[in-house]
Amino acid sequence: MYYKKGGEWTEVLPEIVNWATGGTLKNLGSFGIVKKDVNGRIPGAHSRNSIALPAEFVIRAPESVSITEYQLLRLRPKEDFREFRTVTGGVFNLRGGATVLENARRGNQ
Repeated sequence: MYYKKGGEWTEVLPEIVNWATGGTLKNLGSFGIVKKDVNGRIPGAHSRNSIALPAEFVIRAPESVSITEYQLLRLRPKEDFREFRTVTGGVFNLRGGATVLENARRGNQ
């Protein structure tokens, strides 16, 4: 992934994602019936990528990989990390994927 900076294409620096489960209390309180959530956490309150708006991006996908295989995520800022929901635990099931991420973004977890 690249963005235009001063007329030049500059690589967007990657960031480390750590995985954390949530919902332990609801899981324990329901004797395991309600499943745990899985959240992606990126260390640091802010990205090391500082990009001024308006911004122009280009994504160069590997051969045989479609752009539709990527997801743009809205991160929830926390004190010292940023977070996104990847799997939502429910009663007897787990849900993940683009629809779950969109519902989480809207606050319909």
